[in-house]
Amino acid sequence: MTNPNGSEPENKQQLVNQINILEKNLKQVTERRRSLEQSLRELDSAAEHLDDTDEPMRLIGNLLVNQPKDEIEGYVQEKRNEQQNTLERVEESEEKLRGQLDDMKESFLDDDQS
Repeated sequence: MTNPNGSEPENKQQLVNQINILEKNLKQVTERRRSLEQSLRELDSAAEHLDDTDEPMRLIGNLLVNQPKDEIEGYVQEKRNEQQNTLERVEESEEKLRGQLDDMKESFLDDDQS
């Protein structure tokens, strides 16, 4: 039902626009989370394979360089910790966006039923 000043349809359209923006943001955050999870799996795999070699190498730019195993292990662990911390922040953002999106959708449906 439209108010005499016509504000309700504008509010609905604004809500739809906000929902669309949140969905787009959520999609980007979800893609970032998946990318971080893949990166963590790769780091875990690298750490496991370090045990299988006596002469580990590390890719630096376009060069493959021999490095002591303990240096590479330290590097992999440091990168894994960084990735894990970033993943935790991204998951928090994703959860927050999902909550906001659910609230907006619920608000939209409630307004629709009024």
